[in-house]
Amino acid sequence: MQEKVIKEVLQRMGAELSQEQMQSLESVLALTLHQYHLEEMDHELIVSENGWERILRTSLAAKRLENCAQGTLEQYNRAIRIMMGTIQKRLQDYVGHSDPKTATMYRNKREASIRAKFDRRIA
Repeated sequence: MQEKVIKEVLQRMGAELSQEQMQSLESVLALTLHQYHLEEMDHELIVSENGWERILRTSLAAKRLENCAQGTLEQYNRAIRIMMGTIQKRLQDYVGHSDPKTATMYRNKREASIRAKFDRRIA
């Protein structure tokens, strides 16, 4: 395995280094890697959700089981996504209204948005 790693590194660095530098790099890599046991890892692409997205999906599923209307679920989904994008904190860092400044900022921003939509409808 060490030979494979050395060969790959040398191929990648071939255009960057002179022949003398390549020989030095090969020697250093051989000496350094000799003391390690190397294994090739399988690379699997894992799509991960943010913690709050998983909680949101679970909460919406629970509300769906409680026979909430699809429109209501979509509103919940939209409002929570907007809120999480606005506060830009991990869910664990924001519990209820434990951070009054953040809660007030979010509330003021939402009220301004709602007022703007209402004003557009009246005009």
